[in-house]
Amino acid sequence: MCSTNAKCGINKVLGPEPEVLKKLDSLYAKLVASDSKSLLKKYLTKDLYEKLKNKKTGMGSTFLDVIQSGLENLDSGIGIYAPDVESYTLFKELFDPVIEDYHVGFKKTDKQPAKEWGDLNALGNLDPSGDYVISTRVRTGRSVDGYPFNPRMTEAQYRELEKSVSDTMSSLTGELKGTYYPLTALMVSGKLPSKPTLSTSSWNLNPDLLVTAKPGQMSLTVDTQSTCPPIQENDSRGATTPRMDKKVQQQLIDDHFLFKEGDRFLQSANACRFWPTGRGIFLNEKKTFLVWANEEDHLRLISMQMGGDLGEVYRRLATAVDQIEKKVPFSRHDRFGFLTFCLSNLGTAIRASVHIKVPKLSAQRAKLEEVAARYELQVRGTRGEHTDAEGGVYDISNKRRLGITEFQAVKILSDGITEIIKLEKSL
Repeated sequence: MCSTNAKCGINKVLGPEPEVLKKLDSLYAKLVASDSKSLLKKYLTKDLYEKLKNKKTGMGSTFLDVIQSGLENLDSGIGIYAPDVESYTLFKELFDPVIEDYHVGFKKTDKQPAKEWGDLNALGNLDPSGDYVISTRVRTGRSVDGYPFNPRMTEAQYRELEKSVSDTMSSLTGELKGTYYPLTALMVSGKLPSKPTLSTSSWNLNPDLLVTAKPGQMSLTVDTQSTCPPIQENDSRGATTPRMDKKVQQQLIDDHFLFKEGDRFLQSANACRFWPTGRGIFLNEKKTFLVWANEEDHLRLISMQMGGDLGEVYRRLATAVDQIEKKVPFSRHDRFGFLTFCLSNLGTAIRASVHIKVPKLSAQRAKLEEVAARYELQVRGTRGEHTDAEGGVYDISNKRRLGITEFQAVKILSDGITEIIKLEKSL
């Protein structure tokens, strides 16, 4: 919540500094001269650029904060981020057409319906036999009301928001009960579950990672067998600081437990300030519910488990979001629904996905893409976008997030995967 006037944007500020405008002009000229296919270039005309470049939100966000990532990364798909809630209003002449273009089917007259989980018992197991769906995951993002987004967050705000998140998570009970791990602590000591075995229908977790920090070195043992080599880094005072071994860190990232510092697009958007301060991960005891704090959004809430029981995964997420919302107020826009840092996640911010093994369709990719298009699904490789389908395993998710309800977003995936399995069986 707002504990200072500056955080709430009550103290209005003057326009951008001269050096900000100089940088904007220079980068914009390069965008104009480029063959970029981004939505930023498509909609940011010279007249609109001149109209928006001198504006600044009450929280201090400039037009450079909005478009810097797209200016520096000419291969961006969208090219703009929202540094705070007011950006969606102050820069709406750019935001609105970009949002309507990206979220196909969301027209100028449309608005996001109210949150609606629907009948929580209407969704079931997509693959009771366990022959096709390896794992199921449903996640959503939330921004906490009263705070700017990553580019404008101060170190104090990161810490304050993390404490609020940690306190809220500690109040969860039953299936959601778990532990919050600050990322700063995980760099030195702590424990997280290691890689789950994918061949079973439930999480089969290896023993916890055992981390022991000593002056100048760190010993990290996985499965109580292999020991990672000590890693040392020098801080600004020349002292050695223990760090988590990179291979183990990547394993945790691959297993969706740990998140990493942002890619070049997020870096350019200043989304990684004061890293890893204020960042952390909450895990329930069964490792089927996670919350990422201050990653790309203030909160990333994730429900996941092995197998195809989409109904159980969805119910768990809905229950968790409703409980957390009672204590943490979320930012919501009358037209765009729940607000997020990236425009691609607006509305429900729901991404429902499965890892599914369809070797026959993998050999006939056109048929898979045909079904996916019919149900507005995104087909990605085993390890995400721009990767191969290893062993015929795909990551398939809903495309639409804006202009539909939470239930509709997940039901689209359910219907599409049911059809894909039916087609795989017929080949």
